[in-house]
Amino acid sequence: MPYSADYESKVLTNAGSPDKDARDKAAAELGAPTMIHKIVNTGYKALNLIHYFTAGEDEVKCWTIREGTKAPGAAGVIHTDFEKGFICAEVQSYDDLHRLGSE
Repeated sequence: MPYSADYESKVLTNAGSPDKDARDKAAAELGAPTMIHKIVNTGYKALNLIHYFTAGEDEVKCWTIREGTKAPGAAGVIHTDFEKGFICAEVQSYDDLHRLGSE
């Protein structure tokens, strides 16, 4: 996969933000696509990593875990004490949440 750290640095500088839309716009202005999202996605797949999200009324956070990690281990990514005292988790797939529109 073609990649230039110097070019990606210029893209990020011109974008002024790590936001994907801003990076893509800056890359288009520089005349070539950015490869950062492809590099990240390929890296996640190669390392068997996935995202999981925690959500409350005021915030949503994204965490990275190895695919197949059980809920107590995933909780331990947030804080090691969470793994030791883990009781249960309420789990929803994104597809179900998106299809149904709410919890």
